[in-house]
Amino acid sequence: MFFAIALVVFMLEHVVGKDQMQGYEESVKKITPTDTVVTKVGFLDGLKLLLTHYYVAGIFALIFFQELISTLMGFQMSLLVKSTYIDPGLVNKFLFDFALAVQAIACMFGLIGTSFFQRKFGIRFCLIAYPILLGVFISSYMLNPSLSTIFYVMLIAKALNYAFNQPAKEVLYIPTSRSIKYKSKAWIDMFGLRFAKATGSVANRIVGPIVTLTGGFALGLIVIWTICGSLLGKTFKKAVSDNKIIE
Repeated sequence: MFFAIALVVFMLEHVVGKDQMQGYEESVKKITPTDTVVTKVGFLDGLKLLLTHYYVAGIFALIFFQELISTLMGFQMSLLVKSTYIDPGLVNKFLFDFALAVQAIACMFGLIGTSFFQRKFGIRFCLIAYPILLGVFISSYMLNPSLSTIFYVMLIAKALNYAFNQPAKEVLYIPTSRSIKYKSKAWIDMFGLRFAKATGSVANRIVGPIVTLTGGFALGLIVIWTICGSLLGKTFKKAVSDNKIIE
């Protein structure tokens, strides 16, 4: 698999035409990669963009809300698994079945569904459909807090995130400037992910065992998440249709 990476890079360089290796910004500005001016990147440049640019902050919010809610619901599943199964072997079997189901659904959906939904319904639909679907399943869990219900909540939170939400989030970077791509993306992916997990862990220590509080908190976040996704989707569509760069 390691050498397969080198093979893919070789094919990209020698088989794919140079006109197909242009990014969105190069295409819009009619420049080539050799025309790009290399500027020094400061450690805090990405954080400054994150705090001052609403589009960048919106992408951060998508990662933050997804990972925070996933941490909250994951804790719920952990509590129910431990209270349902006394035998550690049965706990391991349940977790194995869950992990297998997540990977199977993510792979199947990624092969036949991700690009179809993006082409057919657009990025905005993908950005808001995922949190709405997750909210529906969390609501059902609040009405019936059982292991089987939380199992499907976490399937949505994990499997469809890999196959549905993350690809749509990555597409949002296409009409952005190189400054946003290379300065802010690292901060969003690393800091946003860790910060969301830490925030979820703190919330679990406070209200974790209380289903109604945890579910209500998650649903409130989903409302904000859906609004952010809708606004980002509109901004993305307008930028692409107008052939403009978000910078």
